[in-house]
Amino acid sequence: MEEKYNLRTNDNNYNKDDKLKRKELAEKYVKFITSLDSHHVIALDSPWGTGKSTFINYMCEKLKVNNSVFVSYNAWENDYTKEPLISLMNDIFHQFKDKKYIGIDKMKSSMNKISFIAKKGGSAILKGGSKLFLGEKGTNDIEDALKEAAKLFIKDVSDDIFKDVEESKKSRQQFKEELKKYTKKILEEKNKDKLIILIDELDRCKPSFAIELLENIKHLFDIENIIFFIAVDNKQLAESIKSIYGNGFDANTYLHRFFDIELHLPKNNMNKYFIIQLDKKVYQDTYNKIKDINEFTADTIKAFNLSIRDIDRICNEIFLLSKLFHMEEPNIYLFLLILKYKNNTFYKYIKSKNKLLGIQDIDKYFEDHKNERDFFYNYFFKYCFNKRQSTNNYTKINEITVEAFRRIEETL
Repeated sequence: MEEKYNLRTNDNNYNKDDKLKRKELAEKYVKFITSLDSHHVIALDSPWGTGKSTFINYMCEKLKVNNSVFVSYNAWENDYTKEPLISLMNDIFHQFKDKKYIGIDKMKSSMNKISFIAKKGGSAILKGGSKLFLGEKGTNDIEDALKEAAKLFIKDVSDDIFKDVEESKKSRQQFKEELKKYTKKILEEKNKDKLIILIDELDRCKPSFAIELLENIKHLFDIENIIFFIAVDNKQLAESIKSIYGNGFDANTYLHRFFDIELHLPKNNMNKYFIIQLDKKVYQDTYNKIKDINEFTADTIKAFNLSIRDIDRICNEIFLLSKLFHMEEPNIYLFLLILKYKNNTFYKYIKSKNKLLGIQDIDKYFEDHKNERDFFYNYFFKYCFNKRQSTNNYTKINEITVEAFRRIEETL
């Protein structure tokens, strides 16, 4: 049987050397979570492409070794559904079954109650509203007809809505009691004191799905023995929420309602990771031609805020180019690939000039982007515009740059 906790089986970094030394941190976070003594919703807040999915997998491996009671849920793989709550409970139910936890048969009744709660909604409004639009009174006095229809509308809608709300409250409470009872039985059987639910890729979901899932977690799963650990890019999710509620909406404050603890992924060892990937991807002859590789990788990571996913993509493409072409100046190819994905506007600007730019061009373009401007000065220009270099050398580098543009555009 395939292990459910492997949320991203296509993750390039999963089950490979831990180049970023994240396994040790994953073990620390697992130890921290298992030491908590009440209900919590924890956010692992880190930008897109920084390795959250791989980190979640490391945590699942450690939880498995510890015989912890845990389930995992990939939100993005399920956001095609209209019912986030039912989708989540379906994954929980099946993982309970696959792991042979006790109390499974009676969990089916809880699933039925959840379906009832989730599907309660606008039917009462439609039923009452039809009287107004169909004009049941049939009177010629429009004003009286509207008043009479409005009375019927309000009465029917009010009766149905209050009835639905009351039923929903009752069913929701029954569900929580069922979940609490069977979670307790499972934990007692396993001699553990908490159920840990890990959720990945929430920030990639449709805003409506993400919001509804968080609301359900907040209102239905606030049970003492359950801890949620949610991997998310809060900045990206906040922007998605604004697309629904408007730019003036305080999405950050809204999100903080759901999380009582926020953890983060450090960016340590990124430089080492970049160098290892280059060494692994490109031919040794090409690798040896990369000038000042430690300085280059460190400066580009800082200047362009490169993520793990950025580095993987750039290294995969430099690998392809190195197989197809002889690279006399691999730094230029790397630099252009980084620009292509991290500052495409400037990439196109250089391409349109069909030559290397002068210092005045750089000053003007990067007036408000200090890190990127400094990178040009401190690294790129030191061998492109160094006064000690001859005009012939500059001309040669310019020709290599134009050729690199052509190869990148034709190949990638």
